[in-house]
Amino acid sequence: VVSTQSTGEEVRVTCGRDYRMEGAEVVRCENGVYSPPLPTCRAVACEISASLLQNVESLNEVPVDRNRTSYQIPPSTEVHIVCRKLFDIDRSEALRCISGQLFNQPTFPKCIRT
Repeated sequence: VVSTQSTGEEVRVTCGRDYRMEGAEVVRCENGVYSPPLPTCRAVACEISASLLQNVESLNEVPVDRNRTSYQIPPSTEVHIVCRKLFDIDRSEALRCISGQLFNQPTFPKCIRT
């Protein structure tokens, strides 16, 4: 959020958790125009490699496509895994995407044969 600034004043812009800044962090107001232009805050998704999804039926209720190389998980989203028939997940705790990283687990869960 940027309030009205006087000519010559500098403004420091920050982005919230799960967002990455694109552009300059500090801008200066010159005759009603920010220079450089105000930065943009972009959401940071978590990328899950398809190689981690062996024996996984679905990821967040989306069927796993064996032709894809990766999946994007939106920020602040829990990751829910459903294993294929005859396989069970090796743990029950959910993962959460925070600032482009998966948390709550030291390693990605696996679907193991039952």
